[in-house]
Amino acid sequence: MLTLSDDNLIKARQRIEAAPHGNREAVLTAEATRLGVSARTLQRKLLNFRGRKRGVRKGTGHRAETDLERYTKIACEYQKTIQLAGAERALPMESAIRAAERDGRIPEGALKTSTANGIKRRLNITAKKKHVRITEPDANAVWQADGSGAEYLYFVSYLPDGDCELAIRADKKKTGKNPRVNAAGEMKEAERLLVYYYGFIDGYSRAAFADVVVAAGENFEDAARAFQRAMERKTDSPLVGLPDKLFTDSGPLGKNRAELMLREIGVELVTHTPYLSRAKGKIERFWRELWSRFELEFLLNKNRNIRLSELRSMLSNYLADYNARPHPDARFAGASRAAVYMASLQSREVRLYPEGVDILYYSPIESVRVIDGAGAVRLDKEYFEIIDCPASLIGEKTLVRKFPNRVEVRDPQTKAWLKTKSFAPVMFGDHRAFKSDINDELEEAAEAREPGGLSHRYEARSEGADGGVRPIIRGKEIALEREEERREPPLRSMTEALIYFADESGYAAHQFEPDIEKRIRDFLETNMGDRAKIRDMARRVGEIWDAEYRRRYAEQTGAQS
Repeated sequence: MLTLSDDNLIKARQRIEAAPHGNREAVLTAEATRLGVSARTLQRKLLNFRGRKRGVRKGTGHRAETDLERYTKIACEYQKTIQLAGAERALPMESAIRAAERDGRIPEGALKTSTANGIKRRLNITAKKKHVRITEPDANAVWQADGSGAEYLYFVSYLPDGDCELAIRADKKKTGKNPRVNAAGEMKEAERLLVYYYGFIDGYSRAAFADVVVAAGENFEDAARAFQRAMERKTDSPLVGLPDKLFTDSGPLGKNRAELMLREIGVELVTHTPYLSRAKGKIERFWRELWSRFELEFLLNKNRNIRLSELRSMLSNYLADYNARPHPDARFAGASRAAVYMASLQSREVRLYPEGVDILYYSPIESVRVIDGAGAVRLDKEYFEIIDCPASLIGEKTLVRKFPNRVEVRDPQTKAWLKTKSFAPVMFGDHRAFKSDINDELEEAAEAREPGGLSHRYEARSEGADGGVRPIIRGKEIALEREEERREPPLRSMTEALIYFADESGYAAHQFEPDIEKRIRDFLETNMGDRAKIRDMARRVGEIWDAEYRRRYAEQTGAQS
């Protein structure tokens, strides 16, 4: 009769699983007879060996984790490892099980792929992430902004009248960002001009606005001017006024000058993780509809070339149609996006953008410059003179802000912003003397001052000195201090005295014999206020015990030799 060893159980299991489903009970009975046990005992042993034993009830009322569940979690760890490494494809469960078996974390053959996948679903182990749908309380609460290159249109050439000629691409091509900074950090010329869209959508009503430009890529000035047109009154989109928040990625409206611009006009900037499109799903949905309902129709006539002005007119018509479509949310009962937006504006205060003001006025270019001798600063090969510049600012490094219509310089002393004007050199022979100021008055007073009999501040004087020359410090005499006249502060506690004794002697009091330690403590307590006396005694004790330790060491080494 064979024993129920692991090898015999594995062979019995293989024979049972290899048998057809209708004959497995007979094979189980035959294997049990061969091993000298009952069929039920063999079945229980096989289940225990494979980890499918009954869960043991815990005192807390929760079912204990089975071995198969533990093995499945181990295999899922290997899948998560590949997932966290950034791989696009998931590691198959079978490969994860084999990797765990090679590492010795799962018994070989104890876990099947189908069993592991079933337990994985039951335990809710998945690479998917749950998301929350966010809504806004009313119109203009949050706008989502994004930029995207055209899929089927590309730039051909500039026309004599200043317009641009565009052509239709035969197949879809995703337009990149057209990077203009090489690996060495140097700016390079743009490889090509792109047809680029800037879009804005209201999170509450889904009303949208888009603008199209031809540029080397996305840039702040184009994005800012598109944002300005989105806030102004227009016919193709109901969007009007300043939003409370602007939600975007780290593009041109999410950093640097845009932060200053949005702060100046009172719009809160909220950015999300780059390349996470689901974070701003509403504007991404707008792009999908724009490609399918607007750009895709250009493929019906691939040989046609259009002007940029024509494209803008067609885009305006598309936006009017898009905003007139029903809102996708059922709670608005089929009302159009424009109607939902305008109805919501009736219940809240609308902040209108000032007419005729260039938005770049709120986003100056900041730089650091040095004020030269003429009281001017240089920006882009042009000089700007500070109006009524005080001479004390000459040579100072300061912050300069360049607006579309003016340049301001911050006073490095008062932090006030000073106005400037375009610098104009004075023609030879036309210059008149500067107005007299306080510096001229002080110079006249200095020249008129008669030389007196003042001595040098470091000149040695013997008047009033006792036994020698006394040094002069800042015009005041000081007395020479003698070493014996300096009084050291007293020790404030026994702990401080013991620490001071140990520092001076090199030995702590508890290292000595009990009677000597008691004498040291008594001495310290008696002379607590005389630090010099304690120091002298400690040094003598240190010298004595140094000599004692050297004597003991010599005796010990002599005895060993």
